Amino acid sequence: MAGLCSAAMYVIVILNAMFCEVAPKAAKSVNNPYNFTEFFKPPQFIWTYRSSWNAEFTCERFTMKNISGKSVVVETKFTLYNRTYKHTTQGTLYNVWGLDSYLNMLSMRDYWGDSLTKEIVYASNGYNCAVLQVERFWGWPPVTFDLIVKKSQLNKGPSEDCIQRYNEEIGKRRIGDTNRTVYIPECRKKKKNVTQTL
Repeated sequence: MAGLCSAAMYVIVILNAMFCEVAPKAAKSVNNPYNFTEFFKPPQFIWTYRSSWNAEFTCERFTMKNISGKSVVVETKFTLYNRTYKHTTQGTLYNVWGLDSYLNMLSMRDYWGDSLTKEIVYASNGYNCAVLQVERFWGWPPVTFDLIVKKSQLNKGPSEDCIQRYNEEIGKRRIGDTNRTVYIPECRKKKKNVTQTL
């Protein structure tokens, strides 16, 4: 009987990991005073400018299509092997300390089905650019960083303070990660008719 119970519990844990949204792992040491909703005033795509995750995609951008309380619908587009993909998923906004204050963390699933959280560790004045700490449930390395920029700021690029903070964060961690360019000007010239929904 004990063996059957253990097996049943194992199945429940696996199903929860596969199908349920994963909440933030643990309380963070710093409650950074930033709010995800500020990125979308006015609504526009937010581009990943650089990333410490060693992946193959480029031209990644995301936007919130709908916000209701702490529940959000996130649309992400990216290019992989010369094809453009679109992925829409439901996410949840959190405060890293569980407080009714800054919604500085987004929990969602990515286009490969991995559960992840994106925490704002730094944002410039006006939220024109920011640094995100990305934690993955399955992927490796478990923690990477993204430097993101509003579409309206792409011609100027990220501010010096955003670049400096991003470099500081990735300099603290060397666990098989890298520092690669995700956005190039040609990204905005991609043909719109090759979009494939995931």
